[in-house]
Amino acid sequence: MPADAQADGLYVLSDLHLAPPGEQSVFAAHAPLVALLDEIAASPSPQWLVLNGDVFDFLQIPGYEQLSLPLAPQRMAGLLDALAAEPRERNVVQALQRLTAAGHTLCCLPGNHDAELNLFSVQQVLAQRIGSSQVLPAAAGVWRLEVTGRRVVGVHGHHDDAFNAIGGDTLLRAQSDGDATAKMPPGSRLVCEVINPYRRAKTADGTPRFPFVDLLPSDRAVVLALLLLDPVLACKRLRAALGISADALVRMILMRTGIAGSMLRGAPAAPLAGQAAPPTRSEPPEAAWLAALAGDIAEAMTPADRAAEAMLARQMEAYFSVQTPAVTRSADLLAPADGMVRRLLWRALGSALEAARDALRPQVPDELARQVMAGWGREVVAITGHTHAAKTIPTAAGGTYINTGTWLDLVPMPASTSVAEVQAWLAKLQRNEVPRWQGCPVARVDADGARLLQWTGTALRPWACRTDPGGCV
Repeated sequence: MPADAQADGLYVLSDLHLAPPGEQSVFAAHAPLVALLDEIAASPSPQWLVLNGDVFDFLQIPGYEQLSLPLAPQRMAGLLDALAAEPRERNVVQALQRLTAAGHTLCCLPGNHDAELNLFSVQQVLAQRIGSSQVLPAAAGVWRLEVTGRRVVGVHGHHDDAFNAIGGDTLLRAQSDGDATAKMPPGSRLVCEVINPYRRAKTADGTPRFPFVDLLPSDRAVVLALLLLDPVLACKRLRAALGISADALVRMILMRTGIAGSMLRGAPAAPLAGQAAPPTRSEPPEAAWLAALAGDIAEAMTPADRAAEAMLARQMEAYFSVQTPAVTRSADLLAPADGMVRRLLWRALGSALEAARDALRPQVPDELARQVMAGWGREVVAITGHTHAAKTIPTAAGGTYINTGTWLDLVPMPASTSVAEVQAWLAKLQRNEVPRWQGCPVARVDADGARLLQWTGTALRPWACRTDPGGCV
């Protein structure tokens, strides 16, 4: 980026996950977004709008199975065509065209769900269709801009997340080598091969079977819920997506708990003293993710569970590896939490929800916030996305850290994470009885400073995190 790139005013949004309408699409805030874009377009002075990653969601395109370089421009054009077919009040493409036609600068930067934006050919489609600029180099990952004398540094936030990391270097290397495809990170494969099929699953009358999938706060929480509903199907999908078999899951849980002396398909587990160490950074991200999932389950063990380790090992192998009783395959979330393994999974899910509730609090730094504030301590404003957790935190150097959250639907976490309360909460999610909320967060930097705002549909207000007894949404 040229060193003299400057702006009088900057807006930043991220994690919209715009996709073609359909059963895999999760974005539902078209009208508020169009209204915001028109509000910016009407500004009397030139403004910059940076869409900071996961603005488009290629993984939600029907039939998307791999990242194809030759198909990337066509897929981008098709996605824009689908959005452009919406009525005017919901037509995001027309609103972006009006914004750039009014003389404002638009930059569309890649995340892990729209990694194709790293490619010049895709940026050309965006330039031709909606007038976006390439003044901020998409494939660089980090962008910098001076706004009324303030230094602003931004990044989507997925580059140091091994499970979701895919950068411009990966795509540009594939392009240079003449490759037709680029390897997707494990997180993308999890979406395409596990989560998307559950989004599409319906009952005989066409009702979605798993409407809660997109409302759970993390990929591990999703998998824990799916293991409770249908462990055989969930393990089958995990094996196809990540190479994680039922045996591997059981073995890792036993390793993380320190349980020894059980028989795993005829092979004795090696005796372990204490909890095994998680995989090192040199191991594949799939292994680290599996270890983290197994750790969630292991940490939910009670002293009674540990005292009956041989029984638990046998029940675990049976639960994940063979046909299970109908009650655990019925998608009945209120089925009794009988059996050691089901109780363990429910407790693990409760802990995951409790951790997510704390992570969503706007002034509590998460791992990404700590990394960014440590690395960019001298920058006045640091802006990220990726985690879907909107945050605004003052830095030790006197600057501001902002995470622009997401415009997707959010729900309050349960007030209690007891097994009974988590069961009841998830069952309500399945029946669509938990209130949803679109925060519509926007980062704003101008002569008045840097701040996180909320778009109400008609005006920008100071960010107010909606709370209830269950914590911040």
